[in-house]
Amino acid sequence: MMLITVFFWSNRIKGMLELLRQDGITGARARWGVFRQLFVTPGILRKALPGWIAYFMPGFHPWNHDDRELIALVDSEYEAAKLPPGLVAAE
Repeated sequence: MMLITVFFWSNRIKGMLELLRQDGITGARARWGVFRQLFVTPGILRKALPGWIAYFMPGFHPWNHDDRELIALVDSEYEAAKLPPGLVAAE
């Protein structure tokens, strides 16, 4: 989990900085923008941190969390949460 986390986020941050560079935003301004996005507003990593830490707790298993509301979105009115007709989810 640690290895994947380090590689995943380091690559995502490099990618964000590259996209900002292409828009002419570089240096401290770019790094601050990425930091702000990840930790301040909307705080993607800050919000994900409790779930990430839970993974390392003794006895952790994802089935210990009640995700029925998220699973119900598949059968909800939200079209974006549904698979197109004829498409089968990978098992």
